[in-house]
Amino acid sequence: MLEYHQPSESWRNHQRIIFIKGFYQARHEVLNLCDQFQSENQIQHVEIDAVLEDHLRELKDLSHILFRVNLPEEKDMEQRLFDKVLGEVWHEMGKARDNIRLLEAYTTQVTGLNDRFTRSVTWLEKQVTASARRDLPGQLKRSRQMMEKLVDLFERILPVYRDNDVIFRTLFFSRQSLDPYCEPDAVSYFFRVLFNTVQVGYLELIRSLIRTKHISEADEALALMRIWVNENKKGMTALIQAEMEFQTAFPTAGFVKP
Repeated sequence: MLEYHQPSESWRNHQRIIFIKGFYQARHEVLNLCDQFQSENQIQHVEIDAVLEDHLRELKDLSHILFRVNLPEEKDMEQRLFDKVLGEVWHEMGKARDNIRLLEAYTTQVTGLNDRFTRSVTWLEKQVTASARRDLPGQLKRSRQMMEKLVDLFERILPVYRDNDVIFRTLFFSRQSLDPYCEPDAVSYFFRVLFNTVQVGYLELIRSLIRTKHISEADEALALMRIWVNENKKGMTALIQAEMEFQTAFPTAGFVKP
């Protein structure tokens, strides 16, 4: 649907979109894992390994590409901080994974040996497993807290994409896959973060689609905007403006009924 003119920028936008989607999914997985430990007091190694390898590894590598910059501007410093903290989440979760593996594999005691030397070895081995058991709750707690702070920080970074049509268009048309990870829903969440209000987000989206003559997509966005305005009892002025601009641009086009 979208027309690209600069291959390097197109690839950069592709990476940004992958990162945004992956971040919110990873956050969901990390919080669920930490909540599971808090309620059940245990996590299997295979579960935390899946979160790290299927979600966080690629995410932290892509974060290095997107946000590890050296410019002193305020927004760039926030991006560098984001990248740093995400890397710390990766390492903290990695230490938790190692401790879970240790507790799963090495807590079984070897019996039948009771001389002085083997007692000293057993004493040291117990210290290792006791340390892992003691450190694990704190590692998961810190991982959860850092992940929640990353969401707040990412919301401060995202508005740099306010003028990036590719980003907010793609987020809109990917809304169904993002809905499970955003409250109250993906469109409302990202439009508030990017444009401060949902109605302004819809208006800017529709204007973007009008500029590139994507009639059916603009009509679809208008239909959803009407539903949102009716349900939330606000944004009527923006809706009227969007409908007027659509009719001016495409006088012979009909509207999709919500």
